[in-house]
This record gives sequence, C-alpha cells and structure tokens, in this order.
Amino acid sequence: MKLYTEDPRDLSRTATLADFLDRYRLLIENCAGALAPGGKLAILMGDYADREEGYVPLVFWTKYLAMKAGLRQSCTDVIRFSHGNSSSKKVYRSSFIPGLHDVCMIFEKAS
Repeated sequence: MKLYTEDPRDLSRTATLADFLDRYRLLIENCAGALAPGGKLAILMGDYADREEGYVPLVFWTKYLAMKAGLRQSCTDVIRFSHGNSSSKKVYRSSFIPGLHDVCMIFEKAS
C-alpha cells in the first residue's frame, strides 16, 4: 500500500490489514454518525494486491463496513480510471492484471 504521510494517525500507516480494517470501520462509523438523515457520504477506494495478504478487495470491505454502519448505497458505482498514474508506468516482474481504476461509492443515511 502507498504511504501518504509520516503521521501515525494516517490509515496508510497501519501495520496489518486487520488493523487497517478495524480503523477503517471506526472512520466509516464516525462519518455515518455525523450524517443527517438523507445525508450522503462518498468514498473513493481501490483494491490492491499485497505480498502477504494476496488480493485485497477494499471496495468490497468499504461496502460491507458502510452497510454495517447503517448506510445504504444510493447509486451505482462511479469508476475513476487512473490513466498515467505511477503504477501504469511500472515494469512488473510477474504477469498479472494491474488495477488501473478506483471506485467511488456514494452511501446515504436513511431518512
């Protein structure tokens, strides 16, 4: 996973997938609690492959955690293609299908 800052509070600094998912759950629950009825929450997330964990479906986990927090998906996913990003310029040692998109999910708090 890409590290974004040196701040230990940054979710990209978590040591394990389990730690990330636990902190991510708290973040989503906090956002859901701050929404007014009918309020919307947009989350942009991409899946990734990890040497230890293998393929990590973070889009799935986002939807699962949001729905457990009482949110519902309010529209279809919006796909953001990552043309020209750093991973599309890399040369990889093995054959695989690179993840060249992120998914924007829009959730809504029930009225």
